[in-house]
Amino acid sequence: MNRLAQLPLMHQPGEKWTYGLNNDLLGCLVEVISGTSLDKFFKTKIFEPLGMNDTYFTIPTEKANRLVNLYKEDKEGKLVKSTAELLNGKTVTPNYPLESSTYYSGGAGLSSTIYDYAVFLQMLLNNGVYNGKRILSRNTVRLMIMNQIGDLSRGDDKFGLGFQVVTERAVPAHLRRLEHSVGVELLPLLTGLTRKRKWYSCSTASCKAAHTAMWLKNSGQ
Repeated sequence: MNRLAQLPLMHQPGEKWTYGLNNDLLGCLVEVISGTSLDKFFKTKIFEPLGMNDTYFTIPTEKANRLVNLYKEDKEGKLVKSTAELLNGKTVTPNYPLESSTYYSGGAGLSSTIYDYAVFLQMLLNNGVYNGKRILSRNTVRLMIMNQIGDLSRGDDKFGLGFQVVTERAVPAHLRRLEHSVGVELLPLLTGLTRKRKWYSCSTASCKAAHTAMWLKNSGQ
């Protein structure tokens, strides 16, 4: 972050939308303001209150056998077990969640289970509260999922605070991509339903492959 602070801006604020290290910088600010490391802050302020007991920057040794294998397509289109070069051509191996580190990124690096992530998303859907424990204020969640870039162009979609905002105009295109992935025709399922603004996470689960969490297998499954 010290090196990042010395770099010039790519453009003036509000002039363009650029995917950058914004969340990493926010993670650094959290550490400075709270006086604790980001992993401890997440654990005490988010994971423990929500009961997210399988979410870590570094997976504990006793849970290492639950880390799922990561596969990729080879040149012939066949699935093969991935071994390295996972991040921009650099040598990052699928075992990085098991490798101890003191660098805790605000923009990537957590490993979790589908259950834990579902709990986190449910907290957001509940406007910042889950099982009676408030993590975020209602107004904070509202700001996260509303258009924060004005008329700047990102196709049909907009962007909030850490969340891509899927506009009504963009819903059919997103559904077509999802239909292709799951092999199910989804648009007819929505016919007749009340049309609301749709939004989804553009962090570990939805956006860049490099940010995709390594999922742990749920206990007993």
